[in-house]
Amino acid sequence: MLNLYSYDDFTDVYSPHSNAGSLTNPMTMLHDPAEQSVVIKKVFLRNDNANMYYTSVVLQYRPITTTVDNANGWVFKLLYQDREPTAGEWSIVASGNSVVVGTIGESDSADLDFHPLWIRVEAPMATPNGVYDEPYIAIDYDSEVPVSG
Repeated sequence: MLNLYSYDDFTDVYSPHSNAGSLTNPMTMLHDPAEQSVVIKKVFLRNDNANMYYTSVVLQYRPITTTVDNANGWVFKLLYQDREPTAGEWSIVASGNSVVVGTIGESDSADLDFHPLWIRVEAPMATPNGVYDEPYIAIDYDSEVPVSG
């Protein structure tokens, strides 16, 4: 199964986010308009199943609520790369974009590495302070294939 993780530098621990179903451990963001209207977060995509690999993996933001979505002035952008994106790189990404990851693993081995994904969330100016259970990143793929090696 593919999942998203946050990393805690202090404890050196990766923590999975629930990405479907109950959302018991959703990814959250703190919005404080007095301090910032833009949040940039680094999370990691990982294959948790050593017996499978995945083809045609695509990541895309999907709103959980109608309050926090593109139609209400929120901006959600994704970039799949090792280093933090520059302002110029973010500027050419459309809100609500999808990211084509490709294949995670190979026919003879699963890839169990943590792959960085950068998320940029811009909240509208009138957004109240608070912690939001967003963003929800959908992980889609064409096939889950058993490793043959």
